[in-house]
Amino acid sequence: AKDLRVFSSPVCFSLAKHLKGATGRDMAASQLAEALRDALLSAGDGGGALASALAKTHPGVRITDVDAKAGYVNFISTCDAAEAAKQKEKKKDSGRSGGGSGGKRAKKKKTYEKKSLTITMMRSEFLEEEFDLFVKYQQAVHKDKDLNPEDYKAFLVETPIVYESIRGGASPDLRGGAGPETGEHPQAQAAFFMPCAIPTLESFGSFHQQYRIDGKLVAVGVIDIMQSCVSSKYFFWDPDYSFLELGKISSLAEIDFVNQARRIQATLHYYYQGYYIHTCPKMAYKADYRPAELLCPTSLEWFAFDEALRAKMAAHGGRLLSLGNDTSKQSEFTDLFQDEERTAAKIVEAGKHHGILCMVYDKVISMSKLLQVIEPAYKSQIEKQSSTWMASCGPAALEMLYKCA
Repeated sequence: AKDLRVFSSPVCFSLAKHLKGATGRDMAASQLAEALRDALLSAGDGGGALASALAKTHPGVRITDVDAKAGYVNFISTCDAAEAAKQKEKKKDSGRSGGGSGGKRAKKKKTYEKKSLTITMMRSEFLEEEFDLFVKYQQAVHKDKDLNPEDYKAFLVETPIVYESIRGGASPDLRGGAGPETGEHPQAQAAFFMPCAIPTLESFGSFHQQYRIDGKLVAVGVIDIMQSCVSSKYFFWDPDYSFLELGKISSLAEIDFVNQARRIQATLHYYYQGYYIHTCPKMAYKADYRPAELLCPTSLEWFAFDEALRAKMAAHGGRLLSLGNDTSKQSEFTDLFQDEERTAAKIVEAGKHHGILCMVYDKVISMSKLLQVIEPAYKSQIEKQSSTWMASCGPAALEMLYKCA
């Protein structure tokens, strides 16, 4: 008569973001999740204070364990249906006996309308609805203004990948549905709980995955499906729904898609998130998904992105030429990198970087003027970054725009 359930909470991602904005302290969601888990288990009864609170509000429900994984806090609970029914009946009797003008009125529980999330997948093509959402996202999140359909098509619609059907015939419009072999729901063998069905693999090529809430388009994921992998190319979402953190949902959905696709195409078992830039927040989020591997740009070998490698990257500010310990393979690149640093230092010394033009959001300003108006604490950082950029680009840098985020 007991029902075992697992509930997963992403609250630590929001807490980490709030903590950084309020105090400037950069703490990973995974660290917060582990701290929260330890606090909840501190009483030693499987749920601590949380278990006591649940006993009052949800009789029959008991937290048996709390776990932290990749920034999520997972609660394992049981529900004793008989005990819950008994307590519910007791509350009813108490309410009847306390009626009349002298009794306290029970507070009306706030109810929320249930929403339905769906994910559908179709071949890459230009759709006005998707382009409008892309424009809204780029303007709100990236402050882009010069957006047009042709550039959008070149970026996210046109593809060199040839469509190839799997098991004889793919529809241009691929829908989520029953599993290919057993007729079961595709969620049946999922590695974790997803809020909706995941589309089924039917062909290789470039696709757009549409995320809808009650029929309204709220996000689009652009992916390439190849023989051995799914490459996550781009994801854009409705800024009005930022509180849902749809980017995290899309990553989990794409990982689940690969897990299920492997049942159809045995060679397809890799999920690529693209480039990783340790010092760029818009790229560094990829480190939240584990286990993962990074491709070394020097040796072209894959290395486990474990705690040791994370610490190594943090110690070098993300500027690593080789992820491994074999220095014999990086001498040529090391010399090039050191030359670049020496050139950058000379550029700052001579003040040559003052002549470059910078774009700060949608405004163009000279570097010399920018250095006059910014806070002194950021001056050396911008000088170092811009001079390194000039050293990489060479003389052409004076004819280019240096974009500041």
